[in-house]
Order: sequence, then structure tokens, then C-alpha cells
Amino acid sequence: MLELIRIKNIAVIDFAEVPFRPGLNILSGETGAGKSIIIEAISLLLGSRANTDLIRSHCDEAVVEGLFDLDTLPLIQQRLERLGFPADSSQLLIKRTVHCKGKHRIFVNGEMATLATLQELCEGLVDLCGQHEHQSLLKPSTQLELLDRYGNSIQAAEVFGNHFRKWRTLREEQTALSHAETERLKREDFLKFQIEELRSAKLSPGEDQDLQSEKQLLQSAESRVQTAESVRQTLESSNFGNSEEVGALNLLQAALTKIRTLAQLDPKTIPIRDILERALLETEAASQELSRYLNSIEVDPERLEQIQDRLSLIASLRKKYGQTLPEILAALNVLEHESENLQKTSERLAQIAAELESTLESVKKQARQLMLAIRRIIADRGGIGVYLFDEIDAGIGGQTAFQVGKKLKSVAKFNQVLCITHLPQVASFADHHLSVRKRSEGKRTFTEIVALVTQERKEELARMLGGPKLTRKSLENASELLEMAGEGTS
Repeated sequence: MLELIRIKNIAVIDFAEVPFRPGLNILSGETGAGKSIIIEAISLLLGSRANTDLIRSHCDEAVVEGLFDLDTLPLIQQRLERLGFPADSSQLLIKRTVHCKGKHRIFVNGEMATLATLQELCEGLVDLCGQHEHQSLLKPSTQLELLDRYGNSIQAAEVFGNHFRKWRTLREEQTALSHAETERLKREDFLKFQIEELRSAKLSPGEDQDLQSEKQLLQSAESRVQTAESVRQTLESSNFGNSEEVGALNLLQAALTKIRTLAQLDPKTIPIRDILERALLETEAASQELSRYLNSIEVDPERLEQIQDRLSLIASLRKKYGQTLPEILAALNVLEHESENLQKTSERLAQIAAELESTLESVKKQARQLMLAIRRIIADRGGIGVYLFDEIDAGIGGQTAFQVGKKLKSVAKFNQVLCITHLPQVASFADHHLSVRKRSEGKRTFTEIVALVTQERKEELARMLGGPKLTRKSLENASELLEMAGEGTS
């Protein structure tokens, strides 16, 4: 078991000496007080890699020491001897120093050691089980060992297996979709460009033919004006001095004057007169229509340029998306459909991520409960020196939390248990209760660890139940909780 840990210059702890006892050791305290630092310190003793970020500000070196009693752990004593360390007593002293310049040191019973040697020595010495750490449960060798020693877990294993298989299926789907994610994103960006290009063009069926017709009219405007003006002059010229420039209307009028005289002399020419009168009327009408036509002709270079630009755009789109406007518009529908499908893939990835998080939480929760149940049953058979639980009660409360505390207590009958918790229901089962507290002096923050006696323990439970301000009601609730915990283990 872990008898003592000494911490110096780690994070907000300048110095702390924490004694532990057999049974259930509870560590409580407000968030940010420094409970996680104790986990970091124990992890260093077990062989985790040192990080200079752990060193307290304005200090050059951090030190952590741990003293273990190996009376019930002959396997660790055998390892000490095999690895060449002093093993004269039943104690194991591990010391680690972390220097800001990277000059880290490891000592085992006073002898220097390597990180790999420390990790080998400490295998099975402390089993850490936290919100995100189920170390021994996830090791195949430990799984096989537990299965051999524990055979009444069919229902729990089935529930766990269902959660895990769901997680694995989702993970495989996520992996398959993610492998093509880069190409999918590139394709999606390109589709957005194409769709925007086609949508901004605002094409309509038959538009190109209408534009071509309008273009031809605008391009021929000057020629049409000249021709129509020449025709109008031919009809309306009144220059009698030059017969070549006499207009058709004047000629008809002169002819009609003469035929009218002739018709008076000879009635047989009356039909000819009528024809000439009609011809004059039609010619006059033609002249008027020609004038209106001339007025209607538009010479608009700006509009012609717009049409030419529009036709150039359509020609450019034809090269990319289809030879005709219907084909181009059909291509837009295809691209929009593909973009929607890609968007669904993106949405599915987001959905999978959410489902994975939920399923993984279920897996972890079931793993914690399964591990706790297994440890409760096999604790009397040994194999692990210390069980360290880091807020495994997260996300529960009420009666469930009380039952977790009761199970931890039963595990602690045969093995030392260290448990960090925020729940008073769990803390009420403690054999040894430690409070992690934070205080400030000037601009510096310090963490201290205090072993609680009876009244202090009651006050700590009252704080956990109702906040920092102690009331008679919260103290009464704390007393009641301690009585219930006592009854639950009697």
C-alpha cells in the first residue's frame, strides 16, 4: 500500500506531505484546489513521462517521493531483487526529480533508475481508474486474467459489448468517411464555385436565340437606316427640275391630275383613274410606314456590347457544361444534387461525432461500473497494491452515488483504495478523509492537504452538500449521511 507521498514545487503545491492509511482514503476539495496534482504526482512515481510544465513557477526543480509497503505484494519485492535494487525491507521508496533544464532523475530505494525500469517495476503496484483511464481493463493480459478469476459477468459484459460494438461500427464509418474528407472538401468547394457560376448567370431557355436576333438587328441598324432613308427619298422627292430626282408620290400625283382630265373627256379612262388613285393612297401609306420604321430603328452601341458580353458568357458556359442552354440548365441540377449529397456526408460526419461521444460515454460508464464490480469481488484475491479512483463517480448522484461509495468501501476491505470525489455520498464511507484546499498569499497560490478528524470531516461533508457556508441544516444532513454510511457497511 501507499503509506506516504511527499510533493515539492509541483504546480500550486509548494510542499505537501500526504499520509495514507489502509482502507478507503478519500480526497475531496473544490474544483481547482489541486486534487489532480496528486494524481500527476502518483503517475510520476509509476513511470509517466516528466513534463517541465509541472514545475511550480519561479522554481527550478520539482520533487515527488512515494513510500510503499510491500508486505502484501511479494511480486513487487521479487521484481526489486531481479532488477538489482536493494530489497532488504518490505518498503519501496521511489523519488523523482523534474528539472526545468530537463535534467530529470529517478531513484528507487536510493539507487538511480531509468524510466523503463521504473515502469516495469511498478506494473500492478497502483491501478488508476479515472473518467478517461481504465488502464488494466484495457490491457489484454489483464482482461484474460480477470476473465479467469471472475466468471459471473455475462449480463454486464453483454451490455458493455453492445455499447462497444456500436462505438466500433460508428468509428469505422467515421474513418471511412474521413479518409475521403480532403477530396470531398475540395470537390465541395469546386461544386460551390460551379453552382454559383451557373446561378449568377441566370440563364433562361431560348435566351441565346433571342440575343442573336437582337444582335443582328443592332449590328444592321446603320445599314437599315440608310436603305430606308433612300426608299423614303425615292417616294417623297419633289425636285421637278431634275426628273431623275422626282419622287414616286409626285409622279403619281402628276399622272393622276392628267388622268382625271382625260377621264372627263373619255369615260373609258375612269378605271385607269381609279387605279392611279388607289396607287397614290397605297404609296402615301407606304411612305408613312417607312417614316415610322425609320423612327423605330435604334442605334445603341452600349446595348450591343451588353449582348455581345452575354453571348460570350453563354459561349464560355457551353464549353464547360453543355452545347445548348437546356443542357447547361440540366448540368446545374446535377451539380446541385451532388452538392446536397456531399453536404449530407458532412452532416453525417457531424452526427457520427455526436453519436461517438455519447456511445463512448456509455462505454466508459459501463466500463467503470464493470471494473468496480470485478474489483469488489476479486479484491480479496490480491494482485493490485493500490486502487486509485479519479472521480469515477462523475455524472451520477443520489442513491447511485451512495451505492458506488458502498462498493468502494467493500473493495477497501482487502486493498488500499484512494478515491478523489466531489460527492458527499461517496466521501461519507471514508476510513481516512483528506481535504485539498487552496489559499492565496499576495500574488501566489498555495495548495495544502489536511487530514480531517471527526468534526472537520462533518464540516467538509456539509460543504460538499450545501456550499462553502455551513448551516445547521447542512451539518445535520452531513451527520445523517455519516450514520447511513456506517449502517451501510455494518
